[in-house]
Amino acid sequence: QNPTNLVLTATITVSPEANGCSGSSVNFTISAVPAPKVVSVSDKTACVGGTIAAINFSSLPPGSSYTWTNSNTDIGLASSGSGAINAFTAANSTSSADVATITVIPSLNGCIGNDTSFTITVQPQATVSVPTDTLVCAGTEFSPTTFVGIPATATFTWINNFPAIGLAASGIGSIPSFTAHNSNGTPLTATITVTPSEQGCPGLASSYNIRVNSLPKVDFSYTPEDATILYPHINFANESQFGSSYFWDFGDGNFSSDANAVHDYQDTGCYTVYFYVSTAEGCLDSLNKEVCIKDEYHVYIPDAFTPNGDGLNDVFYPVGRGLLPNDYEMTIYNRKATLIFTSTQIEKGWPGVSDGLMIDEKTPMDTYVYKIRVKDHVGKYHFFTGQVKLIR
Repeated sequence: QNPTNLVLTATITVSPEANGCSGSSVNFTISAVPAPKVVSVSDKTACVGGTIAAINFSSLPPGSSYTWTNSNTDIGLASSGSGAINAFTAANSTSSADVATITVIPSLNGCIGNDTSFTITVQPQATVSVPTDTLVCAGTEFSPTTFVGIPATATFTWINNFPAIGLAASGIGSIPSFTAHNSNGTPLTATITVTPSEQGCPGLASSYNIRVNSLPKVDFSYTPEDATILYPHINFANESQFGSSYFWDFGDGNFSSDANAVHDYQDTGCYTVYFYVSTAEGCLDSLNKEVCIKDEYHVYIPDAFTPNGDGLNDVFYPVGRGLLPNDYEMTIYNRKATLIFTSTQIEKGWPGVSDGLMIDEKTPMDTYVYKIRVKDHVGKYHFFTGQVKLIR
């Protein structure tokens, strides 16, 4: 045996003897050659498609020749060979790490040494599932996007080629929540490229698109701004941008789909007008404004009436708008300045006969004097004195 890395030589001397006589001695040597040992080779790790550099072996004592075997040819290396292992391209067709054990046997001076082993690990090429292409309107809230890869332990990096949509240019892991942006009227398309990695090895990148359509810029004006019930005709002017279709809700149960609308209100009050605008891509936005129709004081007093019972113009009374019904008085006088009729209710007019205050006879055709007091909707009194003809 030889526990060293050197050749050990022993000289053997043989001396013969016979019948008490010694013969001539003979010498010979025995050399013990040490068994070669492979210098330890470190384990290797590679990515799919990567190059594993040539592996050269060394031994103690030096000068050995080598044979080697490979337990897993799927990594791209032959099942056996001699000498150094030449550089090769790492392969792995599975979804998990592929491991091969390389066993090396040295030989020197006809002596075979003990085998030594090391491993070559080829990481899988990770893949990732990404969302389908997405089409949204500006203002859409995106929830975080979590990617799923194979193997399940894969990690991810991503790149966005168009940050103007509201998403950062790049990131690691999931895509965070964000609000889609676009205010220029032209669709914006961003390509999101996701690259998976496994144990530091990049996998197959996948991409998807996010297209963000612009919202319309909604605005409108109306005239007149100080409308009254005497002229409740309102013109609505569309001042929007990027619109394709329109819808008006005038706040009184009436609607229009014209780009520029007109509307006549039937009563006083303030109305919330909603204007909805949609783009050609179907993105909708709206704006509302308040339109007020004010009451207005107005009185008309006829100058004649015909109380003949035909149902037409039989009663004399003033008509108007903006009058308070609980603060009113009308008195009628004949030519002698005699009071012949009084009313404190707007709806109670003079039917052409005495109301019994002074006389009780049928009033004749003539010209009579009226005095009228009204109070308008803002609390102001108005007084009218004039003549009315009674025609029978």
